[in-house]
Amino acid sequence: MRVPQDLAVVWIDGLDMSAHVSPSLTTVNVPTGQIGQLAATTLMALVRSQAIQQETLLQVELVIRRSSGALIHQAQSRPGSILSCGL
Repeated sequence: MRVPQDLAVVWIDGLDMSAHVSPSLTTVNVPTGQIGQLAATTLMALVRSQAIQQETLLQVELVIRRSSGALIHQAQSRPGSILSCGL
């Protein structure tokens, strides 16, 4: 199988080396520090019998590179394009 011709690859939680492998790796950058802080805050609120938020939206970044095969012509002309979306 060939990437991206036969198989699209997207990695969660962007790696520094993602742009330096061949083909360059499409990634979704997740705010893991913010997730950990939110989890700790929620846990402390539960221990104190306080109300907690049932849902929280966090910002993630989709960094489109060659491994996804999506919009291959656009990605070739603008490698490393960044799109923001909610998680």
